[in-house]
Amino acid sequence: MSDNKPAVIEPSTDLSDKDMRAVEKYVEAGLPGIAAVDGEKLAKIMDLYLSGKTYHQIAMVLNVPKPAVMYLSNKFNWFAVRNEYMMDLEASIRGRLLESRLVNQDFLLQIVQLFQKKIGNKITKYLATDDESHANSIDLKEIDKYLKTLDALHRLSADPKAAAGAATSPIGLNVGDGMSITKNEDGGIDITPKSKAIGDMLKQFADSRREEDKK
Repeated sequence: MSDNKPAVIEPSTDLSDKDMRAVEKYVEAGLPGIAAVDGEKLAKIMDLYLSGKTYHQIAMVLNVPKPAVMYLSNKFNWFAVRNEYMMDLEASIRGRLLESRLVNQDFLLQIVQLFQKKIGNKITKYLATDDESHANSIDLKEIDKYLKTLDALHRLSADPKAAAGAATSPIGLNVGDGMSITKNEDGGIDITPKSKAIGDMLKQFADSRREEDKK
């Protein structure tokens, strides 16, 4: 027998039917207050939206009519923009976590090698001379630190999917704020997912304004 599970329909908007009726009434009223939404205010609106704030919260914080915020969201399909932002953000975080993981592995490996050389030299001298002083000079606390560091290295090197189950993602998406444009060591610019999403929206908004001015 075939498994006839109903297809999962992904939502295309976060606006409810009630919200859409409010948007329609807002358009019929002539978009009151929309002219006050310039590029700077739109960037703030988008920043709050991408950070997970509701339309009501955005309207209250920025003193913008809620229907105006929902109108802009519907017009420029912010729901899809936020979904794309989340995917880009997850990819960015995965890359940064992998880089951090490799740096930490290298550091722990150096500590392991330090203890191996320090303790190993004493063991080698004892085996070569049978001189008990070499064996007695071995610090048991250092051996304990060595074993703990080795265990930490092995745990960090383990496959997270094998440990937690292949279906479990090691990264959550509850990321909050903090994404920005920064200069890198080469003097170039690193654009994070949030700044890219806001920049793309500002360009789309400016293009829309220019088209309206031509009419």
